[in-house]
Amino acid sequence: MAQTLAEQILSHAAGRPVTPGELIIVELDLVMAHDSLTPSIVNIMQEDLGIDRVHNPEQVALVIDHVAPASNLATANGQNIVRRFAAEQGISQLFDVGHGISHQVLVEEQLARPGLTIVGSDSHATGYGAVGAFGTGMGSTDVALALATGQTWLRVPETIRINVTGRFQPGVDAKDLALKVGR
Repeated sequence: MAQTLAEQILSHAAGRPVTPGELIIVELDLVMAHDSLTPSIVNIMQEDLGIDRVHNPEQVALVIDHVAPASNLATANGQNIVRRFAAEQGISQLFDVGHGISHQVLVEEQLARPGLTIVGSDSHATGYGAVGAFGTGMGSTDVALALATGQTWLRVPETIRINVTGRFQPGVDAKDLALKVGR
């Protein structure tokens, strides 16, 4: 049986054919973190895990966009942690205030491209699928490990087929259907 696009991308990243539901370890092409979570990610990586360096600075993108400009001193200090971390680690892909929204920036800068495996520090990282990449969001500890190792574990997603027939009632559209099915 033919593989879905996600299965093809993950097979390439795992270095072998994968099947839905399988737990795999993959090499990552890119790890994205934004300003709201990067300070805690850095702390987890360096303090909790005792890892001082990212695996590959060229495979990291940091974006300052969630509270930009900073709304208070604590946020400004957090954003300075991101800038300092990028400089110390040799991360050249730092997109500072005003450059745009993290996920869109990665698409516009052609960092998110077809066939790549990308993890990000929030749930919107799935949007990289719009350009034919595999993207998924992760929590801070998983992103810290991805930065440190260049790898992560994933469960190969299953595909569910839903057939819908008929017409929408007035005032109902495809988004309403998606919200109902997603419950």
